[in-house]
Amino acid sequence: SISIPEPYGILVVDLNGLKQVNDTMGHEVGDQVIFQLSSILRNILPRNSVICRWGGDEFAVLLPGINREQMDHYIETLLNAKNAYNAVHAELPIHFAVGGALSSEHPDISRSDLFGLADEEMYRDKQAWYAHRRIDT
Repeated sequence: SISIPEPYGILVVDLNGLKQVNDTMGHEVGDQVIFQLSSILRNILPRNSVICRWGGDEFAVLLPGINREQMDHYIETLLNAKNAYNAVHAELPIHFAVGGALSSEHPDISRSDLFGLADEEMYRDKQAWYAHRRIDT
């Protein structure tokens, strides 16, 4: 078992629409989208965070020593970075869903259950994004 200093946060970030990019533009273009998201994560999140690719289009991030205000700040900064990227790269925008959970808000659950909470929050964000797209199109 790996020792993780308390408190810590977990972010789950999952690309939206990657299958459509892969199907219409090819997997090399899809790989570019994954690379760009990883670049945004590395540039925005603190140096002591641990960023892992989790599955094909999902990232899990461990953020040691953060509180709710910092977690909200990182999520807002990620969304702002995505919007700034998309303003410059309208031909291949990045869309993602994000969810987070904090050990300080759930002190009696396991790391894997905390990851599950972050994943559930991400999934709700993803559902809202896809529902919004159905309304718009």
